[in-house]
Amino acid sequence: MIREDAQFEWICGDPHIHSHYSSGSILDYDCPFPPELMLEVAAKRGLKWVAPTEHNTIAHVKKWEDAGKKHGITIVPGIEKSFPTGKKFWFWSGQFHVIILGIQEMPSGRIANSFADFCIWAKERGYLVVAPHPFSPAGMKKRAAEKYVDAIEIRNPLTNFFANLRAEKLCKEMNKIPVVGSDSHMPETLGCARVYVDAPQDARADDILQALAKGSNKNFYQSYNDIFLVYRLLRKRFGLNYDKALAYINGRKNPVERAVALKFMEYGLADTVKAKIIYLSVRSAWTFTDTLRSLYGLLGDYLSPHYERKSDRKGQPPSNSAFR
Repeated sequence: MIREDAQFEWICGDPHIHSHYSSGSILDYDCPFPPELMLEVAAKRGLKWVAPTEHNTIAHVKKWEDAGKKHGITIVPGIEKSFPTGKKFWFWSGQFHVIILGIQEMPSGRIANSFADFCIWAKERGYLVVAPHPFSPAGMKKRAAEKYVDAIEIRNPLTNFFANLRAEKLCKEMNKIPVVGSDSHMPETLGCARVYVDAPQDARADDILQALAKGSNKNFYQSYNDIFLVYRLLRKRFGLNYDKALAYINGRKNPVERAVALKFMEYGLADTVKAKIIYLSVRSAWTFTDTLRSLYGLLGDYLSPHYERKSDRKGQPPSNSAFR
């Protein structure tokens, strides 16, 4: 319900961040930092609301809310749910993600394990269904065009330029709500993606969700400029997940991948020059492969689109600007 007596203003936030409560498919700590630290930095950078989208859990929302009260930040409950694909891309286990904003409970096992059923279940309860980084290796690809997806993340700093362009193009053509997200797994990246919503000065989570659902938000985005940022994150992950990381690497069938990863972990924990050389080499190869794949996909979108263009008025293009 809209609060008619409230004074409205544009307030900025981030609908896609993590903490050490996010565990990955390989490591227990996908993000090495606690909510308290993430929110302390977010407050210093002017964020008024955030959506903690931990991987596959909402068990720690109360800890976020307690920390949010301390730092004057409204918490919008969220989750980034993974669904397996059976495919692999480099070291990436085959999966795609969906974000649900406003979520208060988790469904039963059958619904939780079905992408379509999970999204429909969420919409029936008034939650917002978001396609994060849809054309990254962990993106839902053309599933983002489904009618039960409300919004598309058109900018994600961890996603390459052409993949973001594909997301923006799909968002415009399917008339989805455009959002951006920092996908922060470390404090340094907080604030690089901001979503401004027209909401009360003392906005609650419901106020922010209502504003997002209207699709009148304004988006601001800037990319990461520090090429060693992911290197520092990996070092912290190795330190917190040493045994699991070692077991995963030793289980790789490709001897070259296994040897390179073992050396990188050994040198990385010691923060040596050799570790940085390995990191830059692998990063360059990954960036080239991923960018080429995304460019090929973007050309395919223009030459043979697999979805129909949608509009909110017959004969007119979608009214919602995908990027401001």
